[in-house]
Amino acid sequence: MFVCINEQYDDAIALLANENHEVRDPVDVDQFEMAERTSGLQLELKYALLVLLGIVLIWAGVSHLHGGKARRLPFEDSQRRLMG
Repeated sequence: MFVCINEQYDDAIALLANENHEVRDPVDVDQFEMAERTSGLQLELKYALLVLLGIVLIWAGVSHLHGGKARRLPFEDSQRRLMG
């Protein structure tokens, strides 16, 4: 027997001792599954937001290091001089 909810522990022990034990507070399986599904989605959303935050912070850091301006490549200056 596996107990997922701490409050059900005493009933689980009593059921092991007496198979006719009346459970004090039975769990609604549909409600329990919905709660598990919802908590899983919330966890996935938290991770997705953390990844997005990380990407934004990296982008902001790189942008700040470049002074917020696009840098010219060394060969662009030499091309401008050659072309006039």
